[in-house]
Amino acid sequence: MFKKVLCLIAAVLLVIGTAACKKNKEVDPSVPSMKYVEEEFGAVKDIIQPGSMQVNSQNQLVIQNIPGSAGEEVNSQELNTATEKHEFLVLGADGKLKNRIACELKGQVSTFTLDSQDNLYIVTGTPDESGINQQLHIADPNGIVKQTIELGVLSYTDQEDYKKTITGIAVDKEGNIYLSRMIDNVLMLDKEGKEKGTLGEAMYMGTVQTDADNNVLLYGSQISDYQNVLQKFNPTTSENLWTTPFEPRREEGVYTGEISAIRCDSNDRSIYLLTGDGVEKFDTSGKHTGKALDFKEHTILASGLQARDFVIDSEKTIWLLASESQMNSMVAEDAAQGEAAEFSLYQYSLKQVSNTDTVPLTLSVPSSNRMIDVAVSSFNKENPGYRITVEQVGDTKRKGKYDEQYINTLGTELMSGLGPDILSVEGLPYEKYAEKGMLVDLSQMMEEDKTFKNNNYYTNLFDAMKQDGKLFVMPVNVSGIAMLSNKKLLSEKKVSFDPANWTWESFHTMTAHSSDGSGVYIVPPDTANIILMGAYQRFIDVKNKKASFDTGEFEKMLEMAKGFGMNTEKMSSDGISSLIETAARGRVMFSPQVIGEFMMLSASKVALDGEFGVHNMPDESQRGGSFKCNEVFAINGSTKYREQAWDFIKILLSDEIQSLDELKGFPVSKKALRDKADKNNKLLTTPGMGFSVSTGSVEPITPIALSEDEISQLLDYVDGLATCCHMDQKILGMIQTETGSYFSGEKSASDVAKTLQQKVSLYLGE
Repeated sequence: MFKKVLCLIAAVLLVIGTAACKKNKEVDPSVPSMKYVEEEFGAVKDIIQPGSMQVNSQNQLVIQNIPGSAGEEVNSQELNTATEKHEFLVLGADGKLKNRIACELKGQVSTFTLDSQDNLYIVTGTPDESGINQQLHIADPNGIVKQTIELGVLSYTDQEDYKKTITGIAVDKEGNIYLSRMIDNVLMLDKEGKEKGTLGEAMYMGTVQTDADNNVLLYGSQISDYQNVLQKFNPTTSENLWTTPFEPRREEGVYTGEISAIRCDSNDRSIYLLTGDGVEKFDTSGKHTGKALDFKEHTILASGLQARDFVIDSEKTIWLLASESQMNSMVAEDAAQGEAAEFSLYQYSLKQVSNTDTVPLTLSVPSSNRMIDVAVSSFNKENPGYRITVEQVGDTKRKGKYDEQYINTLGTELMSGLGPDILSVEGLPYEKYAEKGMLVDLSQMMEEDKTFKNNNYYTNLFDAMKQDGKLFVMPVNVSGIAMLSNKKLLSEKKVSFDPANWTWESFHTMTAHSSDGSGVYIVPPDTANIILMGAYQRFIDVKNKKASFDTGEFEKMLEMAKGFGMNTEKMSSDGISSLIETAARGRVMFSPQVIGEFMMLSASKVALDGEFGVHNMPDESQRGGSFKCNEVFAINGSTKYREQAWDFIKILLSDEIQSLDELKGFPVSKKALRDKADKNNKLLTTPGMGFSVSTGSVEPITPIALSEDEISQLLDYVDGLATCCHMDQKILGMIQTETGSYFSGEKSASDVAKTLQQKVSLYLGE
């Protein structure tokens, strides 16, 4: 009895402590604070296509204007062999054109900078018969070239020469010049252009800057260990004054062309780094002091554009150029007609502001990503009286998706009647929260909202996630647990099957007689995880708090998975890795995969001899296919702002968010899913474009476009998904640990089943 009372007291103290902590964190909204205020100037009409930009001694912007005209295709050969007038436009504080600087130069400008007297230092590349001739031109503020320095020729035949391509330039007060290169260290030149040596080790795509004390700042990825670092050097002694490791947030999947640029505040020597989600700030000793500018707190991301370059003037005003992503510009219809890519100019000024005019909402996530950032930015733009603040509650040091810190923090807050207004719930035991009335019934919100169009979505996915006929969590993107088949090989082997009625038993019987031992593989070696993932719901009954690992069925499934060639050294839930490696050893007939990325499917198509079919897993045919959610959100039942929180959920479901490259998995929007399939095919069929997928030691695979029949199969497959494979992360951890001991030979299938029955039953009963 005493122990129970003691536990109760501890629980009460925990709730009180949590509430107190939240209360202490609150800031008086009536007290003004210095914050960046955003102003969008839009596209500058005189700029056809912007290059990099600088700020001159008069606090004016100087932006490179790449030659060419809208609607007119630029002849690169003529541009490179003839002398052309390259423009640099000077803009005032109002974003309007003040002056044009024209420089007569050969070749294409790759980068430029200004010195303290506003002289221009311009790097060009001019192709000829022997290679690309790199030159540095020094021009006065009027654009008249006073000096040209030869930087060498990049040979077409020497494959290593491209590493010396100039990527960035900086000039100190004494006229010394610093050049960062594609994959190399920083090259130092004196004001006459004579080489003085190098700084630092080899960097990949390094960017260079000088500070007010003539120190050299460098940011890039070290080739020695591929770690991203910010460094400061004394150029006189070549001494490395400090090194600060800093990894910007990287979005998984297709690279969208984000760049990293550094700038230095001439007054307080602070250092600023541009990343995909904001501008990071460091002090003079290299200490990271947080974000100077968080894009999701403004509206820039709502425009669908990405930051490309920025400068900071003497008044700490940040100017930023944003443009559409490289991928979007490649597949845009207008791009084929020679029209310039879209861009916009933004100004961020420090001003005293208070939050009395806005109502704060909180969104909790394990960690943010670009999809969340864009959605928050869109909400803030569309709802000026409200503002969403994102709390990243997860463990930043975690590996994989299991985040115990996030699970425990959110669970404690919800149980105490606190917590965020909106929360990411993938990985959380949200069935328990819904059962206890902690989450808002979204199906009711959908019914009451006359603007919400159910027909725009795969509502079968919503139905699969309902509890007692109500939807408490909203899937944003999903991945199917599917069986891909090699149609060409099946035809050659004369193997026929009925995927609408097959079972694992019939599948095993069929495939046992279809392999003749001549290098034909039935499944890649990491099949067990995918099979167990698809069957998870058969052994876990969350509603009735029951586990069913001791019926004998789980043991049979383990033995079957091992019989398919489970390899404990290659355990992964990513089917494409093992598929490529297996295909390199022979031909693959069937491949269980977690599918959700069209580029990966295009790579799988190559490994499956150029034509594939997509089917439900053999044990899922009677009740539709299984899927897992990548992003799922819910509304806290205790929030005062249900309507506003629902507006945010609708933004997550909008075509703008659903069509993002960074949204991983299949969109739940019908239009966005079809558009993604078409975009993937356009990328793979665009002249001059090249993509490859490589894992392990095998040769890279070049993905190929999907056929219309394959796209139709995928759309029908998603439309038929009926079982949400939501895995409680703690239970999943138990399963992975115990099954691992079976596949390694430490335990029998029977022992594993008994242990899981005990552990999971105990957990469900808590």
